[in-house]
Amino acid sequence: MKIKEIDSLQLYYEEDANGIMFVKLQGYIDTYNSHAFLLEILNDVIQKGFYKIVFECSALTFVSSTGIGTFVEILKYAREMGGGIAFYSLYPKIEEIFQLLGFNQFFLIGRDKKEAIEKLNDKITKTIIGDKEAECPVCKKHITLTKPGRFRCTNCKSIINVNDDLVISL
Repeated sequence: MKIKEIDSLQLYYEEDANGIMFVKLQGYIDTYNSHAFLLEILNDVIQKGFYKIVFECSALTFVSSTGIGTFVEILKYAREMGGGIAFYSLYPKIEEIFQLLGFNQFFLIGRDKKEAIEKLNDKITKTIIGDKEAECPVCKKHITLTKPGRFRCTNCKSIINVNDDLVISL
């Protein structure tokens, strides 16, 4: 298990055979260490080919609004590479903040490691447009489309058009 320390935040890394990086967070994320935390995850996780990241947060005692913004940035980069992030064992006060701010609808949060992995894999492999399941017409990968518009497949990078009737075309 690799350990990295950023000011008042410790990160414990553990790789999974299925391409998931588990990161246990201990301490807190605030304005002063959030940028270094973002760079650490981008450089030591995403750039090394881990696009599925599961954060274990039982020892993460505080996250400022800047820290939440950092998680949003990590999610953005992971999704661009066809992955995502999930959390489990959130410290009760942090879980309450996520719920009050509506981030529990935005982030994948599991009760335990197994549920976080299931939610992450489910989100990456399934696509729903209204009541329809969708897939890329080029590579057949399930992709996430939430509304009509132009989207890029995370797998083959093809541009996909979705009209108002939810018809998919290239």
